[in-house]
Amino acid sequence: MPKKPTSRLLAQWRQLAAEGLSYREVGERTEWDYRTVRKYLEKDFERDETYEIRRDLFKERLGQHWDMLTTEVRQALGGLRMLDPWDLLEWMGREGPVEFLAPGSTVTVDAKGNLTVSAAARHLRSWSLLL
Repeated sequence: MPKKPTSRLLAQWRQLAAEGLSYREVGERTEWDYRTVRKYLEKDFERDETYEIRRDLFKERLGQHWDMLTTEVRQALGGLRMLDPWDLLEWMGREGPVEFLAPGSTVTVDAKGNLTVSAAARHLRSWSLLL
């Protein structure tokens, strides 16, 4: 008999314990000493508990991160002025490039009427959250 149970055997022990059998009964059914069954199942249960706690903590922190990020983005977007279409038409009629500055971005209209928007989000506190 091997000294250490295989993962398949450990899964079988977990199943039997979930059905309500004691460590002694699980050991008798699988022909292992109940102390070995108890040792490995308790380690397995501790590992599962730790994993669940870490997973729940990660979910909570991820939720907080998401809330902070969306709040920052909403604040940044709330500070932006929308382009007035009449201004855009006036700019397109001019020669040479025209720039419109908004918080966190620059809108450029070149002589051919091509519109370019460049956003500089590095000044936002949320930039560190995006990395």
